[in-house]
Amino acid sequence: MSRSYSDRAGERPSYRVGDDTDSIAKEQRRLEMLGELRDRRSARILDGVGITNGWHCLDVGSGGGALAKWMAERVGAAGSVLSTDIDVRFQSGGAENLEVRQHDIVHDPLPSEAFDLIHARAVLQTIEQREAVLDKMVTALRPGGWLVLSDPEWTAFERQELPPQFRKLYETMMDVAARMNGYDRYWPLRLLPAFRSRGLVDIECSGEVSTMHGGTDSAEWLILAYDRAAPGLIDAGLLDRETADAGLEEARRPDFLVLGPTTVTCRGRKPIGTSSESASESDDAT
Repeated sequence: MSRSYSDRAGERPSYRVGDDTDSIAKEQRRLEMLGELRDRRSARILDGVGITNGWHCLDVGSGGGALAKWMAERVGAAGSVLSTDIDVRFQSGGAENLEVRQHDIVHDPLPSEAFDLIHARAVLQTIEQREAVLDKMVTALRPGGWLVLSDPEWTAFERQELPPQFRKLYETMMDVAARMNGYDRYWPLRLLPAFRSRGLVDIECSGEVSTMHGGTDSAEWLILAYDRAAPGLIDAGLLDRETADAGLEEARRPDFLVLGPTTVTCRGRKPIGTSSESASESDDAT
């Protein structure tokens, strides 16, 4: 059973969209933008680890669910995809081998050694319990299965010249997210040692940076998130309206032109022969 979340201003322990029409519409549009901007790269990476007919896959934090649908097509009728999120209003099934399930990756269990591939994008850095969640994901992998994680890393983004009010808005949003949810903007820098310490092999990381143009989808995927969150934070006294309005205006001007955050993706494979079943068989043989 999934945990319930408060949507009251200043009391959002995790990512959650309110029930008002405006918030829902903004989030729907934002997820569509992210799919258009990120799904092709994610699909190439999943192809690179060999996703194929018959695989059983888990997509954590699926958002709009477009990538999960692509995965379902890739694994065919002999395979399956479990598409999860704490808020599943923005996705639908549409295929017999695709299950959409409301699931809290922090508090809800995963089956052991059930998946050939586990994928999550922009999930672990948003939650304070990321190390425990990573352990849970590794346990849920079958021996030989792949873990693929992507998160944005913000060092280069924040070291460049940014419009002054937008910088204030960005820093406020990051600080609030860190205090309320444990958001870690630098988490991707620790992906390599995190994978290695859990015994994964064939580990590779890659990064991608794109340009953010004001008034286009390349920037609006972030600006819409700030636009949607701002009223609740203002009501809670965590953000002042002048900074919010001015920062959003600067980021939507045609002359807003900056490097986006670096999308870091790390992949690693669970070694064959590490399952509890294999260990039990080995003990019996002796």
